[in-house]
Amino acid sequence: MLNKKLLISLFLVVSATLVLAQPQMSKLVWGTVKNPDGSTPGIKEVKYTSYLSSEITDSTDVDSTTNNGGWAIDLNDFNNTGSEWGEGDTLFVLFENIASGGEFNGVTSVLKHIAGSESDYPQQISVYTLPVELVTFASQVEKGLLHDRVILSWKTLGESNNFGFAIERSFDGTRFEEIGFIAGAGSTNTARHYEYKDGQITQPGIYSYRLKQIDNDGTFTYSRVEEITLNTPEHYELLQNYPNPFNPETTIAFKLKEDTRVNVTIFNVLGREVETLVDKKMKAGTHQIVFNAGTLPSGMYFYHMKTSDFNHVRKMVLIK
Repeated sequence: MLNKKLLISLFLVVSATLVLAQPQMSKLVWGTVKNPDGSTPGIKEVKYTSYLSSEITDSTDVDSTTNNGGWAIDLNDFNNTGSEWGEGDTLFVLFENIASGGEFNGVTSVLKHIAGSESDYPQQISVYTLPVELVTFASQVEKGLLHDRVILSWKTLGESNNFGFAIERSFDGTRFEEIGFIAGAGSTNTARHYEYKDGQITQPGIYSYRLKQIDNDGTFTYSRVEEITLNTPEHYELLQNYPNPFNPETTIAFKLKEDTRVNVTIFNVLGREVETLVDKKMKAGTHQIVFNAGTLPSGMYFYHMKTSDFNHVRKMVLIK
């Protein structure tokens, strides 16, 4: 889960063949709810209500848990709101911790069950500790000389059999690829902080990130998607090569504020052209080129970058 949510049971015991002897016989749903750290909430620390659609319209009355986190709902209560529990309906139970001044004040969680038939309903929901209680997931851009980095950070309140987090990135918001992995803490009731830095982005645009939390048994859940925007460079720039001095390879980087044709050429101290590294139209953003001087003698060299409205020269030293 991706926001502060209560640890609740998702184990559903379903009766698909129940025949009611009386039309108004109680059809109870009950269970026990826990705080994010696994502790039992005090009496009336958690309130709950239920409804039969994704919009909170026809809902049951708000109630509060007992001193052991117990709660119960009678599905017949929906008859009084004009709604009835039937095949294809989804039952939502919304929990909210309302402890005054408590650490979990405002923490919410939603349980849902979809009916397969008129008589299908969850009878009991036992206590279940979610593998990971992910309470924050945020991103920010860290400015760099060569290019920007995206920093992802998240926090868990507790973990159970957590193998770790696969970090996934998308350029179009739909197709994700794994770009890294951070091991989890296994099982713990203490808060944990995690951070991942993505420094492999050179082009401007909107990037989407998500976490794939993986249990030790291989099951997994996805976090919500975090979007971040990397802006186009504000100006043209030719950066100093690195390393410098070098032998025999060095990297030359430059920034383009717009799509344009660019030429990067190497010259020796006599002004003679040694090699043309780039001479084509390129997209706006940060670009890197590896220059190999394995066949050249030691000495000072110059690299020149030219576009339709930008010219710049820098020097570099080859030492063999």
